[in-house]
Amino acid sequence: FNPALEAYPKEAKLIGLLVAGYPELDMCLCHVCGLAIGNKFAVLSALHKVTSEQARIDIANELCRHVFEEKGWAAKFGEAVGAITYCRKVRNQYAHSQWMSLHGHLAFVSAEKINWHTHGKIRWAFTSLAVLRAQESYFEYTRKCLMWLEHQWDSLGDHLKWPEHMRRPPLQATVVQYNNQPQE
Repeated sequence: FNPALEAYPKEAKLIGLLVAGYPELDMCLCHVCGLAIGNKFAVLSALHKVTSEQARIDIANELCRHVFEEKGWAAKFGEAVGAITYCRKVRNQYAHSQWMSLHGHLAFVSAEKINWHTHGKIRWAFTSLAVLRAQESYFEYTRKCLMWLEHQWDSLGDHLKWPEHMRRPPLQATVVQYNNQPQE
């Protein structure tokens, strides 16, 4: 039902995976926090009473950071919290956007970024297959960080290696005014 996404099926598939896959990371963070506190189901349930994704991340961080500090895993937990925060931003920018094909590229804009005045310009952001693949890899990196933290509470922890640090990819390829060409 969206011609722009139909014109870019590989990109659309990755966008769908990022949007639909983010809750896996969210639930994993809540589970990790519950394991740290010692009551995984109560914490998981309580955190999901909070509808704001960023508030859930912030509450989980405040609730169990001290436990990870005591265990000597504070840096790793901090890395995971930073990584999921970035993934939330990626997911939300795609989940709340309008899409179009513009100048031969896949463009998107969220309603909150549109200047709704009579002569307001739309600042379209452009993404690419390369950016989306890098973002998908970062989601996987985030999942591995959370899995490492999760498995520190059971016998599997000794068998998992902390994933090598990964730099965050860009949120999008570029942002331009409606009448400009995207810059690569």
